[in-house]
Amino acid sequence: MRDVRVQKVRGLLKEKNASAFFVTNPKNVFYLAGFIGISPHEREATALITEEKVLVFLPKMYKQQGEALQKYLPDLELVVDHERYGLLTSFVRYVSTSDKILIEKNNLTLAEFEKISHTTQAQLMPETGVVESLRNIKDPEEVACIQKAVDISEQVLGEVKKLLAHQQLHSEWEVAHEMHRLAVHYGADGVGFDSIVASGKHAAEPHYKTGRHALQQNQCLLLDFGFTYHGYTADVTRTVCLGKAPKQFYDVYSRVKECADICIAACKPGTLTKELFDLSWNYFKKYSLEGYYLHSLGHGLGLDVHESPSLGSSQETVLKPGMVVTIEPGLYFAGEFGVRIEDDILITETGYRLLTKSTRALAEISQK
Repeated sequence: MRDVRVQKVRGLLKEKNASAFFVTNPKNVFYLAGFIGISPHEREATALITEEKVLVFLPKMYKQQGEALQKYLPDLELVVDHERYGLLTSFVRYVSTSDKILIEKNNLTLAEFEKISHTTQAQLMPETGVVESLRNIKDPEEVACIQKAVDISEQVLGEVKKLLAHQQLHSEWEVAHEMHRLAVHYGADGVGFDSIVASGKHAAEPHYKTGRHALQQNQCLLLDFGFTYHGYTADVTRTVCLGKAPKQFYDVYSRVKECADICIAACKPGTLTKELFDLSWNYFKKYSLEGYYLHSLGHGLGLDVHESPSLGSSQETVLKPGMVVTIEPGLYFAGEFGVRIEDDILITETGYRLLTKSTRALAEISQK
């Protein structure tokens, strides 16, 4: 599949009358050339894509991993340096002063851009979204990886529910730690983001930082998590109740669930992302709950947990087959509780495919 992706980039080079594309975003290097270092967010390689070849610049410590990539991309050539210092400048030896080079505007700091500019007389053309526009549409290999990441994440959810029922987890931190352990056990290669485990009033903070607060009976527990498989992440949220749900919580949960059901059913190619957001906003407004709805309806999902498209109030991206998005309505009552339900959706030729399979019905976990 990577050779197909590289050919698409070469097509973009022709459209923009450019000679080459210098790739510095680690996720984009992985997407095009297959290399990822020990830290997926740290720049440990760069790549230069020309009409004839793919050059990957690596420090010596990654030479063996780099050589393994050549069986997937026949025109891949490794350029190995002793350290990482040359990752931003080694490519200049392979371009001429008359070349026009696309660079990733959103990934380079001003200092890095100036460093490159001082090392070459080639024309640098800062661009945004060259690779990201390709990443929006997942190929079958990517969809399979995301599905596996979702399956692992939901296996973890099922096991955690059992442990909660048997009173084997006693704090937010213990839940988060056990989720990570289980994910590795089931085959995950990492985490897409730090899991959010928010109990009681802490669930009213959409992006709460998991603490060491003790779990209590008859309180909600919001779990927002996603584990990775071959670099691709899931993003799932379920809100459960430890014991019998109080009426106010039950009523709010029912509204969020119905909103999620309606929005998922509306996912299909040709729909504007803003239309989906408006559907969720108008649903909550019907019940005078829109003031407790604090974020967008969802976002794209793939190598990054937050990708294009955004399902927000001002975004008018057209959904297309191959896009993977989240649907995650939520309501948050400061000082009391919060409810969010999040599913992962593949847009298909005729509608959608639900990648998440765990129930959206309220789970009241009675301790045994």
